[in-house]
Amino acid sequence: MEKEYLIIGQGIAGSMIAFELHQRSVSFDIINKTDYASSSHVAAGLYNPITGRKMVKTWNADQIFSGLERYYEELERFLRSKFLYSSKIYRPFFSLEEQNDWQGRLGDGGFNAFVEEVKSGKSANEAIIDGFGGLHLKSAGYVDTTAMLESFKRFYLELGAYKEVDFDFSDLEEKTNAYAYRGIRYKGVIFCEGNNVRNNPYFNWLPLKPVKGEIIDINIDYDESFILNRGVFMLPKTAEGYSRVGSTYDNHRLNHEPTAEALEYLTDKLGVIYTRDFNLFRHRAGIRPATRDRKPFVGRHPDKKELTIFNGLGTKGVSLAVYYAKQFADFLTNETPIDDEVNIERFFSFYSN
Repeated sequence: MEKEYLIIGQGIAGSMIAFELHQRSVSFDIINKTDYASSSHVAAGLYNPITGRKMVKTWNADQIFSGLERYYEELERFLRSKFLYSSKIYRPFFSLEEQNDWQGRLGDGGFNAFVEEVKSGKSANEAIIDGFGGLHLKSAGYVDTTAMLESFKRFYLELGAYKEVDFDFSDLEEKTNAYAYRGIRYKGVIFCEGNNVRNNPYFNWLPLKPVKGEIIDINIDYDESFILNRGVFMLPKTAEGYSRVGSTYDNHRLNHEPTAEALEYLTDKLGVIYTRDFNLFRHRAGIRPATRDRKPFVGRHPDKKELTIFNGLGTKGVSLAVYYAKQFADFLTNETPIDDEVNIERFFSFYSN
């Protein structure tokens, strides 16, 4: 039996590249490790064009956010599921200088696509701490990644392309211009294992810099339709009645155990922008597959051309996956170029060393 690609991992990266291959009538199988905690299921799924303490456009925002919401809307219809929640993001200003700075940026065409409004006065919601006003962003929102991945899984099961078993490297057999795995021959293999790439004998030389992130789901008096975001984010209430708050960044304790320190951090940061008490509903942690330069790993192995990788989406998986899954699928099917900034050729010196 033959298929074109074997995909290892069904997180956001694996699900998206599989879908783009399906759109191009390319056959595949997905193997999803049963005992590996994917960060995709813990992620808040936020997509945000203006990020960071200095509130600058996220890397490659003009290309990545063009058509992003339309893509997810079409994907919802295809998978017959709801997981996209388009929402404005409100970022309170902490000083008059910040307010004046953004009033000056309104004439900058580079920001017009993402800025809805610069508020100079306080919100009607007394619980929001924004005495200097704030910034309303558009082309933003969040994706319920758990709902999306479950919908993808159902679809791939219907195709007969999903196998929920552990992947064993010892069963991967190199052939002439192909690989075989447990009786099936594949044109190529795509590794999308997230943080588990550290244990991949073919790609463990890539400079992964995983980051632990923790989020909390809380019961709180917050009835706004927009995402509150400054230091931490708080999403609008879900159908279950809770709001999600995140996130933390920990480069040291790389495990999936929630910590008291992270809970205190999230509570303190939320208290800087919102003044209501809350009850904790759930506290979770995940390991994001971030990279040394905070850009994805996309491309072919330097020696074994049938082995490829689509990984390292980090904290921006929901936005990066769409753009680069399309690009990578075009590369696999038509040899169209991969952007130099994400192509793993930028790290080939790590492999030779």
